[in-house]
Amino acid sequence: MALSSDADSFDFTLCIESSFHYDDKERFFAENFRVLKAGGQAVLADITCENVERVTFRRGNHFESRLRYIDLAEKAGFIVESVEDIGQLVYRQLYEYILKFNKDNRELNGKYWSVVLRNYARLADEGLMGYHFFRFRKPL
Repeated sequence: MALSSDADSFDFTLCIESSFHYDDKERFFAENFRVLKAGGQAVLADITCENVERVTFRRGNHFESRLRYIDLAEKAGFIVESVEDIGQLVYRQLYEYILKFNKDNRELNGKYWSVVLRNYARLADEGLMGYHFFRFRKPL
């Protein structure tokens, strides 16, 4: 959120599965915008949640809704080029995999992930948990 790069340095930025950890997403978007050249593209792929209060484990996580990400990007000056949600293809399958994994591997880590992913899968089934790909562009 405070890159040492000069303004207008990059044609492209990529953020994968980390922005939900950022407590100051306005600063994150502003910094992305600052370092991109005019016409540059920012791609963000991350967990989204429409009702954060329903997430059972939030410590260190700062989930936002799809619309909040769009709003933050637009406020920073970005044009929203595309938004795609693949949450229905992610959480249920990961949860089922962890259940199978835990049958053979009785690790505390596996139990933790089964609790987290069960919650995410239920929320995704209700349309409340997403996994979104956003593509933003800095105007010319």
